[in-house]
Amino acid sequence: MGSSGYRQGDVLMIPVTKKLTNTTQHTELTLQLGEATGHHHTLYPPTSGVLGVIEEEIDGGERFVALSTEWLLRHQEHEDIRIPPGVYRIVIEEHRDPYSQQQRRVID
Repeated sequence: MGSSGYRQGDVLMIPVTKKLTNTTQHTELTLQLGEATGHHHTLYPPTSGVLGVIEEEIDGGERFVALSTEWLLRHQEHEDIRIPPGVYRIVIEEHRDPYSQQQRRVID
C-alpha cells in the first residue's frame, strides 16, 4: 500500500509526521483483538528471536505507534504485511448503522 497506509482487515496504519513524546514500549503489540473469534492483528519483529521495540502513544483518544525497524503485521486469516520504520496512526474500521445513526466497531 505504501505511503498512503497499510490495511489488514479492519486495521489501518496511516503514516504521520507526529513525534511521539509520551510512549509505552512493547516487544510486540496487538492492535485489534477479535471479540467473536479471538483472532488478532499483532505487530511482531520480522525475525524470530530479534528483540525490537515498538513505542505506543495514546493522544486525545487516537493511537500512534513508532517503529524503528521493519515489523510484521500478522492475523490468522490474512497474509503478513511488512510495515517499514516510521510513525503511524492506528485506525480501527467502524460501521455506521443508517437506521439508528450509531457507529460501532467491526466485530471479528
